[in-house]
Amino acid sequence: MDALKAELSAEREKKMDHDGGSLGGEDAVKPNIKNRRVFKGHFAKIYAMHWADAEGEAGKQLVSASQDGKLIVWNAMSTNKVHAIPLRSSWVMTCAFAQSGEAVSFVQDLSGHAKPVNAVRWDPAGMTLASAGDDGMVMLWRDKGGGSWGPVCALRGHCADVYDLSWSPNGEELISGSVDGSCIVWNIAKAKPQQTMRDHEHYVQGVAWDPCDGFVVSVSSDRSARVYAAQKKAAAAPREFACANVLSKRTQAP
Repeated sequence: MDALKAELSAEREKKMDHDGGSLGGEDAVKPNIKNRRVFKGHFAKIYAMHWADAEGEAGKQLVSASQDGKLIVWNAMSTNKVHAIPLRSSWVMTCAFAQSGEAVSFVQDLSGHAKPVNAVRWDPAGMTLASAGDDGMVMLWRDKGGGSWGPVCALRGHCADVYDLSWSPNGEELISGSVDGSCIVWNIAKAKPQQTMRDHEHYVQGVAWDPCDGFVVSVSSDRSARVYAAQKKAAAAPREFACANVLSKRTQAP
């Protein structure tokens, strides 16, 4: 039994020991990343940031969420504060910019999760807001008319905290990552899971959808990132993703 465990462990290391230096047979160009600007204004831990996806001056803005109980909207070019928005709770875990680029103002508190909310993401059209929480649920919210927002549905499939969300470019699908070690691709029209990936060995802490709609990526505290490629499908069948690469750079003590 011990020999079998050792053999499986060695095989797993062989498959996961990839530093991302070359993919598809080509050497990757390492980016030259430098510190360009520093934004000073929060007085506690910063949990999230999000760029405004807009044209003109609005596209230069980003929003940050901090444990000091504030959202701050920044001008990324000048580092000046555009807005400082105090909130009722000091535990501000996430933030997101709507796609419209309109001026920021308070609209409404949304209550529906039974435990802390970890992620909020607007769909590409800016019409639906998705939220994920420690209650294991993903909730969808829309304007019910007259500027009043309410829940559309609750997506249930995870059995532990949901840490992150990402929309497909067309807004028809959503991927979520959870402490239960799984990623779920949701069919928004049916409000049901389309595919569940259970390849990670520990918490899934982040997910992202390729803007060209060919891949999704998940990152985990098992110290790996998994790249899933969309598979060809029949016209009426829901598409699925298959793991195309595992990126893992492990360091060992001498």
